[in-house]
Amino acid sequence: GYDIIELWDVTDKTAPYKIGSIDESGSTSHRSKPFQIYGDYLICGNQAAEHLYIYDISDPSSPSLVKDYTLANATGRLAALAVRDWYVFACCDDDTNGGFIETINITTPASAIQTDLIYVSEIESDFRNAAAKLDILIVTKYDGNVTSISPASHEDAGSDWTDETSAYDGDDGTAAYSLAGINQWTEFLVFNLDYGIVTNTISYKDSYNDSDELIDIDVYRDGAWVDVYSGAREYEALVTKTFTAGLVTKARIRIYSKTVACYFWEIYFSGSTSEIVVLSTSDLTALSVSDRLLSDGAKRAILNGSFAYVSCDAGTDANKIVVLNITDPTNISRETAVGGAGAANYTGSDALFMSNGYLVNVGEGSDAAKYSVSYWDISAPDLPVLETVGYAFTGDLDAADETGGLIIGVDVDNSKVRVVDPQVAADWEFRVRFFDVSETLIEQITVYDGDADLPYAGESWTAFSQVIPEADIPNTTKKVEFVCYCNESTGYVYVDSLSAIFES
Repeated sequence: GYDIIELWDVTDKTAPYKIGSIDESGSTSHRSKPFQIYGDYLICGNQAAEHLYIYDISDPSSPSLVKDYTLANATGRLAALAVRDWYVFACCDDDTNGGFIETINITTPASAIQTDLIYVSEIESDFRNAAAKLDILIVTKYDGNVTSISPASHEDAGSDWTDETSAYDGDDGTAAYSLAGINQWTEFLVFNLDYGIVTNTISYKDSYNDSDELIDIDVYRDGAWVDVYSGAREYEALVTKTFTAGLVTKARIRIYSKTVACYFWEIYFSGSTSEIVVLSTSDLTALSVSDRLLSDGAKRAILNGSFAYVSCDAGTDANKIVVLNITDPTNISRETAVGGAGAANYTGSDALFMSNGYLVNVGEGSDAAKYSVSYWDISAPDLPVLETVGYAFTGDLDAADETGGLIIGVDVDNSKVRVVDPQVAADWEFRVRFFDVSETLIEQITVYDGDADLPYAGESWTAFSQVIPEADIPNTTKKVEFVCYCNESTGYVYVDSLSAIFES
């Protein structure tokens, strides 16, 4: 249920066991969605009230509540969270105030304090996932079937209209009007949204019937005006016009009037939106939206250098991994989508993470009651290549994640914990990977090759050292990773006492 978070010891991957749990009683005890471990703390939400809880789990057998933090809005509910540098980004659904993200400083967990609050949706959002890295926060959200969103303000540059707010007050019985004259176009009346929505529809309702009048409708989509419709006015029923989806922040209408007074009753934005929102976190006291992208069924997202990988569970991208280029966070672009249903059905939407330099995805298997684990080589990060896949594992492995190189997931109707030992498809090699300041992989060098065709079988190797010439190290290197690859048939190669010496 929603009442308990269990803490499991997986030191021995062959015999995991429950070591403790967070099981609070009372009417506000719904502690399990979402949650995240950060250092010696577990941070979680509450499905029944506007709270964020911080537990000290340094002794996992005896967790203790150190902070019951009340979120900004009494009607807000924590739906997704990310943590970076002791700041929590709490993504909250709110059917009263609209979807918002609250930034909370937990440097001292017992004295958590808000540093910022930003609204990213005018309506209640279904935040699904959040990931933070460097100065970027990426969130996925689903607004469902969005209907009847009224503008927040207007612009009437030519002072051509009267009672302009009546055209977006939600009342079909009131209207804005213009006295522009007979047989001529009015000036444009512009309607502004507070935050912008990703949509492909706009609607209007008229009550004055003159079939000779024309209407011209434009939307401001992705930073430019786009023509939506120009033609005869339609009356009485709600009229909906569609266009290519994008981020819409305003709309405008003008009417070719056949009478002295020209009336316009109501305008609405609507649509079904599932989107990816990228935010700048360079100033933790002033988050800002960098860009937004419509994406079918966007669910789980991870950041890796200049790319983001998003698993999807609906629409044309169902069971696919969408690859996004976030080199310029203000102009994210879709590179490709990989995976999808097939003979092995090797991709899914619930589990996506990095492990041993590979992109790993857990999905449904091709047979009933089985799951798959797929590994993707991202040496070319904009085009993941399927390296290997296992799709004959019994169980459902719902909502898996990764720790210590192991895949951990609840299985068989959430009644047991399953630990999967990944088997990466590569010969046993020891490699060094160089990254720049944005954590983009620059170069990978193989520094040691155990018997390429004779993987580790349990024997010990003599210690070795390897010098990498300075000329071989990219001059933009800011981070170094040491990665051990092994043959898929044997599992892990174990390395201990790893050290690196830098001469300058």
